[in-house]
Amino acid sequence: MQIPIIGGGISGLAIALFLERLGIKNRIYEQESFAGDFPARAEVSLGVLTKPQTNVLKSINRKFGLELSPTADLTRIVFHTATARAEVRGKLGQIIIRGRDKRSLDNQLYGELASRVKFSRRMTPEQLAPHAEYVVKANGEPLSTAKTRDIRMENVLLMGDFEPETMHIWHQSRLTSQGYGYLIPFSRRVANLFLLTAKPFTRYPDNLLRELLIAVSDDLRFTPDVLRTETFKKTEGPATKAAAVNILAIGNSLGSIHPMLGLDFLLAFESAYQAAVSIAYHQNYIQRIKPLAKKINRLYLIQRKMETWSDTSFDLLLVLIAAGGTPFFNSRLDLMKIVDYALRPLPII
Repeated sequence: MQIPIIGGGISGLAIALFLERLGIKNRIYEQESFAGDFPARAEVSLGVLTKPQTNVLKSINRKFGLELSPTADLTRIVFHTATARAEVRGKLGQIIIRGRDKRSLDNQLYGELASRVKFSRRMTPEQLAPHAEYVVKANGEPLSTAKTRDIRMENVLLMGDFEPETMHIWHQSRLTSQGYGYLIPFSRRVANLFLLTAKPFTRYPDNLLRELLIAVSDDLRFTPDVLRTETFKKTEGPATKAAAVNILAIGNSLGSIHPMLGLDFLLAFESAYQAAVSIAYHQNYIQRIKPLAKKINRLYLIQRKMETWSDTSFDLLLVLIAAGGTPFFNSRLDLMKIVDYALRPLPII
């Protein structure tokens, strides 16, 4: 059999590679004309969110027999709110490149692949499903939109003098409108600044970005040059539908969470692997994916709860980080379990 795969991003490339190793032919249909389905950008993998495994890329390489490499180690995170600042140091994660760049994870995977990729071909599951035993949906569009939402994302490419192992995060309601601003260095000279907003704007979005750039200049103590700005929508939401008849959803088509958390590519590899095994051995994909779907849903609920925090709540969080953040972030404690517990409503006595 030959398995059609819709989408040539991380999850589509990963399942193609896994199917190859299982002796199953496949073909990727990618609507863009290149590997990596968006302009190059820097992202992070935050080891503090995936404890006890703290080096996600190393874990992926070991589990799946790959040799993927990051651009740099993440050793410092600086948090900024309206009235407070805090930072943590240590082995916090990795900085990776995604998209159209020779160093990107997308291109590293593409270089491992023997399967054919049909670029500039937009296909739908409905077109392919009648003619295939299985169809893999890996284009980022969910099978069900019942619980999804669109977030607006501004990606600004900046030139300046950046610390290549340092990430900055801004949370101020006047700047980010129930979202976040964060900066990740692409190199010492270039960085990506992201502005994510999760609710309708109370002001013009250009004003929000302008004010964030002013805050960035003030906090970094220099004014970076803006090289390029792009705006796009991203669909995110919990994993509500993993399969429909012979169509299997993986990656962001299965479920997606906040890009700042840096977990999308981990979920892409895990879902791609489970789908490949399900196809090869005719197993129930929905059953195999249950633990991963539960993880996506848990992280998404935590994210949504944190979006409701006021500036005062984040200021308090930064006080706690300043008091004991670095030892805590570098311990083996599961931060997400602690945050999940802390965000639960108090019992009524």
